[in-house]
Amino acid sequence: RKKRTTAATFQDALWWLYNPLAINICTRGSAESLVVLLPVLLTVSIARRQRPSLLSALLAGACHGVAIHAKLYPIIYTLSFLTNFVQKPPLSTSNNKFGVRILLVWIRRLLSPAPLLFGVTTVVVFGSLTYLAYTIYGPVALHEGLLYHFSRVDHRHNYSMHWYWIYLCRANGISMTLVGRLLLLPQIVLLFYTSLGVAPHNLCLAIF
Repeated sequence: RKKRTTAATFQDALWWLYNPLAINICTRGSAESLVVLLPVLLTVSIARRQRPSLLSALLAGACHGVAIHAKLYPIIYTLSFLTNFVQKPPLSTSNNKFGVRILLVWIRRLLSPAPLLFGVTTVVVFGSLTYLAYTIYGPVALHEGLLYHFSRVDHRHNYSMHWYWIYLCRANGISMTLVGRLLLLPQIVLLFYTSLGVAPHNLCLAIF
């Protein structure tokens, strides 16, 4: 029994060593571990099957809907999952200089059955769970689960790489809201690049 306890303690120490950020967040009472280990990784596991099918798109969409409802941030993975379910080979941008044309090709591909089913299932599951939470808890469910994230200014709670810059801007009287919105632009560019250029080749790398 002592050996088992020692082994478990050592394993917990290794988890803390290799992922201190997520574990520290969990000690505050956050459900970070639940969100990451259950719906997100389950969605990745289903989506990475060698031959994506409509059934896998349906199951992955359901898991992704649960993940977004539990914590809003997994929504940034949606486009990567959608491109992963595209059946055609990934689009090469090396021989095509027209960005608009590439975008139109991707739109047509994302409207194919598997990505479309994934997207619809995600929306339906997320919407159903959110509506259920609203009927039980009222408007507070929408505010705490969704609307709060669009108005939050708790920069010290934010683990963004830009937090200190935002902190200095606030100290100097610069609009932190404006700065925060501007800092979204490079993140959006990175999101589209990884989703369209990396996810069809390596889903895990794109999500990372």
